[in-house]
Amino acid sequence: LAVVVLLALSVRNIMPVIGRDLMPPMDTGIIKAHVKFSANETVETAEKRIAPFLAWLHQQPEVEMSSVSFGSEPGVLSLGSGSLPTETVMTINCVDRFHREATIWQLEDRFRQKLAELQNVKAVDVYDFGATPLSSIKAPVNVQLQAEDYNLLPAASRKAASAMQQVKGFTSISTSWDKDFTEAELDIDRNRALAYGITPVQIAAQLPLAGIPVTLSGNLVTMQTQFVRLYFNRPFDKRLQDLRLIPIQTARGPVPLEALAKVRYRLTANKIERNNLLYSVDVSGYRAKRAISTMTADTEKALQSIDLPGVAVHQEGDMKQMGDTFKRMIKSIGIGVVLLLMALIAIYQSVRMSIVMILVLPLSMIGASWGMLLF
Repeated sequence: LAVVVLLALSVRNIMPVIGRDLMPPMDTGIIKAHVKFSANETVETAEKRIAPFLAWLHQQPEVEMSSVSFGSEPGVLSLGSGSLPTETVMTINCVDRFHREATIWQLEDRFRQKLAELQNVKAVDVYDFGATPLSSIKAPVNVQLQAEDYNLLPAASRKAASAMQQVKGFTSISTSWDKDFTEAELDIDRNRALAYGITPVQIAAQLPLAGIPVTLSGNLVTMQTQFVRLYFNRPFDKRLQDLRLIPIQTARGPVPLEALAKVRYRLTANKIERNNLLYSVDVSGYRAKRAISTMTADTEKALQSIDLPGVAVHQEGDMKQMGDTFKRMIKSIGIGVVLLLMALIAIYQSVRMSIVMILVLPLSMIGASWGMLLF
């Protein structure tokens, strides 16, 4: 009876303290960094802002090499990460553990602090890579919010991120998109436009501001067709306020755009994501060493304290994959127990003795749980 009580105590109290991980934290020497600059900047500006960090990075004795990539093509439907042009993803390879004193988590703290000092940085995520399932999962703790109206998601994601800030163990928390992209809205005065001998459609046709395709170019080498896009040259591409000075050709000659329309500015979504026929946004939390099961449980508890009307909350991080893995593992263990029981019956020539041997096996959880707690 005492052994059974000790087993119950170990499973109920010790195992939750230890927590569960799909893959335990390992010092693999590979670090990933995801840096988000303002969505209103260009990729050229983002490259200039990240350059001082890269120069500092390669002066560090622990760093062996690195690679950097910026976003994706704007206006293109993406079935993957769909990063913005001003989002930077870095892979940093460090020397092996025998030739450096700092652990990978200590290096992550240094890199994260240095990246946070860059100008106009919106979010910084620095995490270990190589011994984690992050190649198929966005983040260790990934809360996905879904709604039929995407206008509900930015405010909901900020509430969720604020609640997750109270959970211990997170090194950074970020959202996949937000409503922070500045958009110019034209209110064309139809009567005034017609007085100049031009229609609103003709005015819009003279505004290739978003890189509208004007023709196609066939590449015979790769047999692919590519868009040829038209953009305004300087000085109209520097500031949104300069849009009012764009010359519009009319029947009475060129006039500035502000003579035909009012230009207003508003914030809109920098990108829109969809999942399962619903609009979605991911709130991603990254950790150092704390157990995923414990952090996910604390996150779910924190999210219960906020009200998100019209928004569905789903866990898409490591725990989702872990749950699927454990279901398959339980099925495999059940089959193994049956085969082991059959083998023991053949060996001992006794069903009772074989069942006793099977029932003794779970008692090994006592030593395993206390051993993991101590070491």
